[in-house]
Amino acid sequence: YIEGVLKQSMSKSPSEDINDMNQINYSTIENEKKPCHTKSFDQHQELCVAWETSGGQLNDIFATGSQERNGQVSRHAVADELTLFESIWSIMENAPNLTSTKSRAVVPIFLEFMVAQYYVFHTDDPDSREIDIANILESYPTWNKETLGRKSMQKKLESFLKMFAAVKGPQQLFKHKVLLQIFVSFLANPDAKLSNLAFGCVLRFKLPYLSPYVDYVQPMMKREGLREALTKLDLSEESEVVDSEHRLLLLPIVTRILFGRFSSRGNGAKSSKDSPAARRAAILSFFSGIGNEAGELNYFIYMMVRAFIPCHMDMKVDG
Repeated sequence: YIEGVLKQSMSKSPSEDINDMNQINYSTIENEKKPCHTKSFDQHQELCVAWETSGGQLNDIFATGSQERNGQVSRHAVADELTLFESIWSIMENAPNLTSTKSRAVVPIFLEFMVAQYYVFHTDDPDSREIDIANILESYPTWNKETLGRKSMQKKLESFLKMFAAVKGPQQLFKHKVLLQIFVSFLANPDAKLSNLAFGCVLRFKLPYLSPYVDYVQPMMKREGLREALTKLDLSEESEVVDSEHRLLLLPIVTRILFGRFSSRGNGAKSSKDSPAARRAAILSFFSGIGNEAGELNYFIYMMVRAFIPCHMDMKVDG
């Protein structure tokens, strides 16, 4: 039942799945402009039969507009699809044990969303070429970019990330390595809210090369204090802040976070320390102190140019 409800939240308009509507009296529905208590019993019964015939899915047959007269909302008013989606998945956020036990149903739904909706809308996202998600799914519906909206994609992704960030020990989840790749990819997202949610998901994995340095890395994601955070995390070859065994794997995490901050336009004034120019200057200064003898700057350069890599070139990486 749970799996069916979650999948239903991802489907297109429920009315598309209803084929037999011959018994519904649409003239009665069209005339439903006032609260039911003002209608005759026969009219009210007819509406109830119409609702039952649709299997309880065609709730919009009772819709009377956004508001009734005198500012009263109809008791039959239906929430929009995005609100329903957020409500359903917030239940999973508040029940992380349910997410863990039902991960073989939940994770494919999330992966389907990424392939069939998010990457369809964000067609120029280089991460879609790096993470091999489509081959994991046996099949998934086809969505057109025109039917998707930026707000919808943002809210749905936030709901998923909040759910996964609540799970303790995500290594037990189905396809957890792919999930980790996706979460790490969103660290480079210019949207601060998404990158912070993704960072919360990554922290749940308790990566041995990241956990000891959370106090250094997390302040980099805050809107203010970036310069101070960069000063505390000294990645120069002479520094002993980062263990040499952790350095190789920690640098891509830090690079993605800083690339997201580098790409963010921000809302600060020109004199603000958080202005785009100030952030970019601080980030470039930070990377200039790393040194490139071991190719440690290569990943940052790759992040800068990957959007220009020809489509025929394979960008997929191993988990």
